[in-house]
Amino acid sequence: FLENDVKCALFAEWTEGVAAGVHNVAMLSVGTGIGGALILNDHFYVGHHGYAGEIGHIPVVQGGLLCGCGRRGCLETVASGTAIERYVRESLDRGKASAMMGEETLDAQHIAAFARSGDRLASRAFRRAARYLGRAVAILVDTLDLDMIVLGGGVAESRLLLDEMRRYAAAHSLPLLFEGVTFAEARFQNDAGALGAALLAEKQVEGHSMQEA
Repeated sequence: FLENDVKCALFAEWTEGVAAGVHNVAMLSVGTGIGGALILNDHFYVGHHGYAGEIGHIPVVQGGLLCGCGRRGCLETVASGTAIERYVRESLDRGKASAMMGEETLDAQHIAAFARSGDRLASRAFRRAARYLGRAVAILVDTLDLDMIVLGGGVAESRLLLDEMRRYAAAHSLPLLFEGVTFAEARFQNDAGALGAALLAEKQVEGHSMQEA
């Protein structure tokens, strides 16, 4: 069997993790890029072509940076781990003061460590990414009337995104639709995809399609 990694991760969280028993869930997986998956009315929503959930390609910056998909201004270009690293490196090149100056290794995990230690540039890079994530979440909440947002992926494990993302989404969603939406970090973290793949394969062997899961 073959399935998208973020859909597998969401299945793990929906079956045995933070989203167990929740009817309408969106998962954002923030790593090198940004992936997504949706469960609506207790069913996976895969869409007409089977690829629903490309949250990383929601356009959030008009005329923004070129994305790997060929368009400009996608969420992935400003809120992924790669985007956080780019923002920091460009800021350092412009002479922004930071304890990160001179560091050879500056991926999102290293930047997160500096943010936790109080570095202003590192903290600003994560707040900036979180606000773009919040903008995308507001679109999802207003469009799909969700119960829960799950944040996963390697960058999400830094725990520097969730609160600011929630605050920004609350400020930009319709209050009636945002009321009662819960936010959670993925319980299984980097193991979610593997666990979900095994659980989904078990369902397939039992004769259930993904949409029936």
